[in-house]
Amino acid sequence: MQHYHESVAAHTLVLWAALNRHLAYVVGHVPHEKLSMRCHIGPSWKVSLEELLLDYVAHMEHHLRQVFEGERATIRYSGLVYPLY
Repeated sequence: MQHYHESVAAHTLVLWAALNRHLAYVVGHVPHEKLSMRCHIGPSWKVSLEELLLDYVAHMEHHLRQVFEGERATIRYSGLVYPLY
């Protein structure tokens, strides 16, 4: 739909990095007491905001492992397993 497969890989990586830096900034300003708020995703999936954020991190790390599979990349991972649920 967004035709990422037709784009220059470096441009997509820059976009992805910028979006994730911004997300990290926003998440860094979420008050601790809000992390327990329940998020309703679809008709049956209900998780806390904290669980949702951890799942996002695990999902992104999953994709990083796919992108850098077989390369000698020094990327530290959180140790989260994807999918969490």
